[in-house]
Amino acid sequence: MSAEEGPWTSAEPWVYGAEPGGLVFVPERIGRSRLNDFESVMTAGTYGDARQLKLVTLWLPGVEEGDEQDDADPYDPNQFDDWPPRLATYALDHWPDDLGDIGEERDSFPSAPRLFIDEDDEDQVVTALRDRGYRVRRDDDLFARTQRHL
Repeated sequence: MSAEEGPWTSAEPWVYGAEPGGLVFVPERIGRSRLNDFESVMTAGTYGDARQLKLVTLWLPGVEEGDEQDDADPYDPNQFDDWPPRLATYALDHWPDDLGDIGEERDSFPSAPRLFIDEDDEDQVVTALRDRGYRVRRDDDLFARTQRHL
């Protein structure tokens, strides 16, 4: 976890929405960071532009140390099958310990494992989070904008 993120706690507002295969709950700042990261990557026109990005919640596909692309070469993150990663994968790595009884780890081909929360359990999960002091609200617009290419 980077210093910009900090731990996920009930002291901050949370948002949730649907991704393919289930619901995702994250602190609102993480959802906003994800949207900013996503839009930054999508506007990088060249590998040079992409290399300049400082991302919080996304990894940058195709730009690794020692890659052979010239800075002027056109950059398109959509050429990579496993990008963008699901926010539920990111949530799995940062899910608070006090919420360990909510959701479960599931494999997600072709992506990495993810935190699975069934959409049919929405009311129960929202109630459980609120009972534990979490302030949650659904934000379908935010989630739609962060996964346009899923």
